Amino acid sequence: ITSGGSTNWNPAWSRDGRFLYFASDRSGSMNIWRVPIDHETGRAAGEPVAMMAPALNTGVMSIAADGTVVYAVHDFSTNLRWIPFDPVTGIVAGEASDVVTGQRGWTDIDVSPDGRQIAMRSIRAQEDIWVVGTDGSGLRPPTNDAARDRGPRWAPDGSLMYYSSRSGQYQFWAVGAD
Repeated sequence: ITSGGSTNWNPAWSRDGRFLYFASDRSGSMNIWRVPIDHETGRAAGEPVAMMAPALNTGVMSIAADGTVVYAVHDFSTNLRWIPFDPVTGIVAGEASDVVTGQRGWTDIDVSPDGRQIAMRSIRAQEDIWVVGTDGSGLRPPTNDAARDRGPRWAPDGSLMYYSSRSGQYQFWAVGAD
């Protein structure tokens, strides 16, 4: 019924059996989709259509007898904070400040060799590599596509090394931070 590089899970039949509902990240964020099914062939009778749940990330679902879709909303916040630290004395050397806040979700964080930028991976919606100044300025994605881009690490020349599914299997890639 589904194919491609998207994560498709939690299938649920409509009560009349005409549609298969499922969760998928095929649009970038996890959402609820439905596809009509041909009962003669057991195959999709059309293209999947997003139901556009009013949430950034939806989860498990069930279909009620009256056709109502009940689903879980995953509503997360991730705040990236910068705290000055004195490695000689081993103590905090200033006030913490927010670098990035919000609901995108960040992981795989790496500080640039010059200490002025941070590379990270977005984990909600589309998985891309992002770069931001340690003061929170200049947030930008050096990658911006459907591939799952992960594990950014700064190279000595200031470029970013990461691994990605863009070729159909995970391989190492490099991209300029700008």
